[in-house]
Amino acid sequence: MGGALKILRELFRCLAQASMTIRLSKCIFGVDSIDFLSHQLQQGLIGLHEDNVVKIRKALRPTTKKQVCSVMGLAGYYRDFIPNFAAVAASLSDLTRKGQPS
Repeated sequence: MGGALKILRELFRCLAQASMTIRLSKCIFGVDSIDFLSHQLQQGLIGLHEDNVVKIRKALRPTTKKQVCSVMGLAGYYRDFIPNFAAVAASLSDLTRKGQPS
């Protein structure tokens, strides 16, 4: 924990030098993992937030252009975790183009 305290001291020093402040009520210290912007940060790694993984897995097959766009938006948020996302999503993306049936 000594290394972590040293890093925190340095962070606080840099913030003070830049005349910046933090809101302690929004800070979390001493945890192994944290959910942030629908991602899970854990021991230097970024992972998927389990709630959204469940949403994607349980998503019904889209039947309208609007539903396809919704699924694409949710899946696109995690594109970094989906190998070859552009190729996998190409057929869905084609369904949202102008001229396709609604």
